[in-house]
Amino acid sequence: MKVLINEKQLKLITEQEGLGEFFATIAETYPDSVYMLPYLKNFIEKSGCERISFDTFSYPAAGVSLADRLVLNTLILKHYNFKTFLYVLFHETAHQYQFKKYGIEKMNEMYNADINIDDCAKFMMYLENVADEFSIRKIREVENKFNDDTSKKLLFSRMPITKQYEHATLDDFKKLIEMYIQKIKEAGVTDEVDIAEILYNHVKNGK
Repeated sequence: MKVLINEKQLKLITEQEGLGEFFATIAETYPDSVYMLPYLKNFIEKSGCERISFDTFSYPAAGVSLADRLVLNTLILKHYNFKTFLYVLFHETAHQYQFKKYGIEKMNEMYNADINIDDCAKFMMYLENVADEFSIRKIREVENKFNDDTSKKLLFSRMPITKQYEHATLDDFKKLIEMYIQKIKEAGVTDEVDIAEILYNHVKNGK
């Protein structure tokens, strides 16, 4: 089903505070997708996410989810088809739901050196696997909801969408957590927001 959207509706979405610029970027990069914007807007707002932006990353990540916002790698706009872009968006938004469910303190507890690192790695692995599963389900939902010829062409991908963390091991997560614990220790911060910014700066600057 292709949902029609008029210019007034599009203007309201793309001028929305916090998310408007994000939707405007989608409309510009994937112009055939504008009729899906109301669906995406509703989905994102339900997650509690109030702001999404694009930025360049030195670390090879497609996106990062923080307690107060999502940041997506600018490169995905250049190299990802719309279906793969949606996968990234859904995956990172799944983490927004997780922030709502567990709270920022629990989410950042993984980087507490006083907690058993195996337990922290298992929790991180669980969060990422849940986000992967969530994203795959949302892709199927979009394909079922928008099944007209235009949508099928837009959502076509020569390569099947695969789970991002399908082959990640517990040791991979342990090494990542150990690195972040060291960075947080060196910075000497304990505030939840400051910890989140350290994680983001690593993704952005690779340091």
